[in-house]
Amino acid sequence: MDERFRKLGLALRRMDRLKTSAADSALAPFGLSMSLWGVLRQIAIGTAPSANAMAEAVFMTPQSFGELVKKLLKLGMIRKKSNVGRAIQYELTDKGKEAFAQVDTLVDEIHDKLFSPLNDEEIDSFNDFLDRIIGNMQG
Repeated sequence: MDERFRKLGLALRRMDRLKTSAADSALAPFGLSMSLWGVLRQIAIGTAPSANAMAEAVFMTPQSFGELVKKLLKLGMIRKKSNVGRAIQYELTDKGKEAFAQVDTLVDEIHDKLFSPLNDEEIDSFNDFLDRIIGNMQG
């Protein structure tokens, strides 16, 4: 195996860990983590028809997603909206809407800082490279 591939893989993992660590620190005062923010965001944008679809959208197992939903319910940031068959839908409470508005901005700032060394053309190229790599792995 080409050692450059290992180095690149480790760099991508390190970048993700640094982003998650920075986000976890910024979100902690709100009782949230990057994972909880991902679930809160997915519920806020409401594009997935079920909890299972939302779990898939944030790269989690349904079980992991369910545990985080329980935490958000306990924090009073979400509530059950409806059941359609076996599918449960959620919505943000007023507390959740307020928290999401504040923390979503914090996460945007972290992403801005993460990618600030790159210009627009480099960001577009980086996205293209990652899309090609992901496409190659998916099929």
